[in-house]
This record gives sequence, C-alpha cells and structure tokens, in this order.
Amino acid sequence: GSNSFAVSGSRTADGAAILENDTHLQLESPSRWYLAHLISDDGMDVAGFLIPGMPVILAGRTHDLSWGITNGMADECDYFVEKLDTTGTRYMLPNGTSQAFTVIHDSIRVRDSASKDQSHQVPITVRMTAHGPVLAGMHPQGIESQFYGDSRAGGMPKNSIFFRDAKPVTMMWNGEYALTDELSGFLSLPRAKTVSEARKGMASFATPCLNLCLADKRGNISYQFIGRLPRRSGS
Repeated sequence: GSNSFAVSGSRTADGAAILENDTHLQLESPSRWYLAHLISDDGMDVAGFLIPGMPVILAGRTHDLSWGITNGMADECDYFVEKLDTTGTRYMLPNGTSQAFTVIHDSIRVRDSASKDQSHQVPITVRMTAHGPVLAGMHPQGIESQFYGDSRAGGMPKNSIFFRDAKPVTMMWNGEYALTDELSGFLSLPRAKTVSEARKGMASFATPCLNLCLADKRGNISYQFIGRLPRRSGS
C-alpha cells in the first residue's frame, strides 16, 4: 500500500517540517504520473506530480507548503442484485412496481487489438437503474467477441454472478451523489500559505476518499482523511 508521513519542525534539527509521500503504483509505460514545475506571472511557483490531462498538482510543494495524498481505502461502493419482472426486460422497485432500464449507447476506441483497424470503436451498451449502472448481464461470449479473437485476452469466467442475466448486479458509487468541486480544492493548494489554509481549501472534497498529508514552512504538519462516506442504514 501507499504511505505518507510528516515530521513536525519541533522534532527536526533545523526546525523545518519534513513530508514524505509515496504512492505505491505499479510501473507503467507511459507513466501514470507526470512531473511538472509551474510558474506564473502572478507569483505561483509549484512543483509536483499530476495525472496527464488534469490541471492540478496532486502531490507537490511550493515555497510555503507541501502536500501528499494516498488512497483512503474507503468502502464507497454498494452492490445490488436486481430482480427482474416476468418479461425479463424491467427491474423491480422496492414498492413492488417495475421500471424500465435507462439505456446508454456508447463506444470505446480500442487501439491495441487483433483488428486490422487499430482505432476500432467497440460499441457498448450501459443499462442504468435507480441504484446505478448494471455490471452484470453481459454474456461471456459477448465479451470475448469484443477482443476480436485475440488470444491475449485469456479465459473468461463462465459461472460468475456477474454473468447471470437473470440477476443483474448494479453498483451504487459514492461519486454519483456526493457531488462537489474536487478540482477547486487542489487548485487552492498552490496558493495556500499554511496548513490551516490548505485544510480549509480541501474542506468540500467528496470523492474519492483520500489521505491528505500536509506540512508548511512554519513547521506545522497535519493529517486529514478527506472525502465523504455513504450513510448506510441497517446492519
């Protein structure tokens, strides 16, 4: 697992805080992380790691503040085995009535495949319920066909509950309803001068749940579990 820690300035020889952050992700090519150093005319000077395509430094430092994140390892998803009506085309609600699936037609552009067309678009159909998208119900042979006979795909399970169309499994994710502006929190970190300002900027962060470790130039440190967890009823 990833790890992160901070040492207060009261425990170091020079009075400066120390922050360590290590996201234990497997080596990949291209790398998931991109090292960047950003300087702006209005005084921003920040260096750290970002994910290509995202306009925020997820782990980094300025002259005043350092921060790091690791996965919060929180249970943010719930799975539901849905019951279908007699037609097998609608799902049952708790009040005993049936409801039609919301169907979304999309496609995934596949570059590395056995198809001659290296930018082939694979069509996908997503069924939505009140709980969330349906993960089950796709027949194994249907999945195998999407790999165009590529032997690298390996074997597919034949008897998993996720392939039993009679009982589709849906997933309710925390991010479907705990909607806030996570990007603004990370955008505020390069402007924060102290640990307190950084914590305030990340106060509205909802998902995914993360461990946030902070240290500032004054020697202050902080750990905060950021994110919102579902409030579940029952045992």
